[in-house]
Amino acid sequence: MIETAEYLRCEIEHTARREMIVKLDDFLRRRSKISLVIRQRGFLQSPGLLEVCGVFFAEDAEARLRLYIDTSSHRRQS
Repeated sequence: MIETAEYLRCEIEHTARREMIVKLDDFLRRRSKISLVIRQRGFLQSPGLLEVCGVFFAEDAEARLRLYIDTSSHRRQS
């Protein structure tokens, strides 16, 4: 779903069912390590990232993605 991350949709769905993902950062950093092995601008530009948010957060997907982007850019500026 996210290019170069090598995660399949079924793995994302399994994670959504089995893990308590409450923030996108929780998945990208703690559950999958995607943010540790792929440059942030690489996965932020992935059209599949919104789809991943949809699996985890349903109708709140866009807001959760925006929150992640906003907090991530704030950390980079600090």
